[in-house]
Amino acid sequence: MSRSTYFNIPITLGYSANLKSWRLDAFVSARYNMLMTSKMTSISSEQTIISDVGSLTFFEDNYFDWTVGTNLFYHIGSKYSVLAGIEYRPPVRNKYQDIVNTYQYFNANLGLAFHF
Repeated sequence: MSRSTYFNIPITLGYSANLKSWRLDAFVSARYNMLMTSKMTSISSEQTIISDVGSLTFFEDNYFDWTVGTNLFYHIGSKYSVLAGIEYRPPVRNKYQDIVNTYQYFNANLGLAFHF
């Protein structure tokens, strides 16, 4: 089992277009991720549990990633909206230094929004 905690610094650029009862948002976000803590636990060949608290070399110390997405709102009156959205984060860099893994994130949103 492995566990890591990263500190993220995001920068997001977006655009909104209003069309009567509809609003379309589009955005792109870039993040700088810096490793804060990590821990790796494994089982040795003798079936004993080894906890490696110095596993900072196993995880990437820092990396960049980015996300692109869009949200569509349909306004119901002046306070509420129904929303649907999608996000995609392509694999930019492996999270682990010695293991070849790539992760692609797709996210779909559906909900009700309240406007202040």
